[in-house]
Amino acid sequence: MDIVTDFKKLDSRARMELLKGIFSNLSSYETMITKRLLLQSHQGRFDIMISVPEDIVRIILQYFCLDELPVLQSVSKEWKDLVYRSGIINTKIIQLYNSEYEENLNIVANSPASLYNKEKNWRTGNASKSVLINACNNQYVAIKNFTLKGPYLLVGYVNQRVQIFDTSNNTITSKLSKTMNVPIYSDICPIKKVTALVFFCRECVIVDIETSNIVYRLKSLTGPISCVSISGDFLIIGKCSGFLEIYNWKTAKKFLYSSISKQEIKAVCIFPHTSLLFSVAYDNKLEIYSFVDMKLVNIYSDNLNYVFDSITNKTSIGIWQKPTSSIKKSTKMYCMTIKFSSVVLRYFFSIKNYCQISLQSQNYMNINPFGCYHVHPLRAIFANDMAKNSISIVNFASPEFKDTKAIDFDYLSGLNITGQQHVTNAAINSQLLVLGFSNEI
Repeated sequence: MDIVTDFKKLDSRARMELLKGIFSNLSSYETMITKRLLLQSHQGRFDIMISVPEDIVRIILQYFCLDELPVLQSVSKEWKDLVYRSGIINTKIIQLYNSEYEENLNIVANSPASLYNKEKNWRTGNASKSVLINACNNQYVAIKNFTLKGPYLLVGYVNQRVQIFDTSNNTITSKLSKTMNVPIYSDICPIKKVTALVFFCRECVIVDIETSNIVYRLKSLTGPISCVSISGDFLIIGKCSGFLEIYNWKTAKKFLYSSISKQEIKAVCIFPHTSLLFSVAYDNKLEIYSFVDMKLVNIYSDNLNYVFDSITNKTSIGIWQKPTSSIKKSTKMYCMTIKFSSVVLRYFFSIKNYCQISLQSQNYMNINPFGCYHVHPLRAIFANDMAKNSISIVNFASPEFKDTKAIDFDYLSGLNITGQQHVTNAAINSQLLVLGFSNEI
């Protein structure tokens, strides 16, 4: 069969479809060779790429992914020199590292290729490892809630057992297992290795993760507790009455008891590695306060009226800091996420000297009517149906992946789960996706 003769007989549309099918079956190297042929002059005497100004070449190379550029260099000596002189690979590596929001990111251990492949796996739903854990040896117990922060995963079961796992180095190690009632709200300070647990909306205890000992206990005498945040030596408690309480849990000293609203404090979160900077959500407002000289100073405020109709369940706030090695020491970069029922907000801040705050950008996304489980600076996880029998992951746009993309995730693949299960809880960080099922995790 003469392919060239048959190709000539096709109309323009059929030719494009045939070429598309051929290109999809080429290897990476063959694809780059084809691109080089297409960029030659009509007589094939010279390469157009090496004939245009370098600033134009640099713009063109921006459209190649980090894993494509080494292949591009292998096509010819001229193209290898073009890529090298452009500095595009180093630029993309810096952008890749700067897009991370994990405090414990090991730049030596995480090569550009591994970071790129990790993000690619998130966008294809390709889990490298699946682990099934439960609270009892031979009996699965329903998950009530859990918290994932830093390397620690806290799980609260309906049988009043609390477990904490260390997820460092892609392993699951039990650090704490204790019967303590079911925590309604919880938070973790990875630096101090402690967790704050709220029981019955009236009591808050702080537990040392390493020793399992209760190091601080607080009983609320001024109304129900609605949220909690812990970082360093500071503990902040929000009340249903609109009051905030700030404590130094190590010295058991109360610094502040103040009313900031007539409505319930829906969420509170301390900015990591700050003297005391925290965000609060209540009514239809988001505010950021600095605690200076025993006084609250409002340094940022946003009206959330445009998402107020979407608030049908508990609001949550998460704050992530960029690795300090990627930015100036005097300036810290943060991403603050706010999750409502079906709406996700992401705020990107730069903070200088712990008090000068600047909003870099803001992103709003209405995910779907079935509810968002958890949100991370790079992605969010949500239910696909009312029964919560299937989930999807929304991957936000990033330097190497320009489009926001949602994928259905087959969480049953690789897990020995029998019977119909629905997802009750979910949490994500840069490396892990954790799911709590109706009778297991």
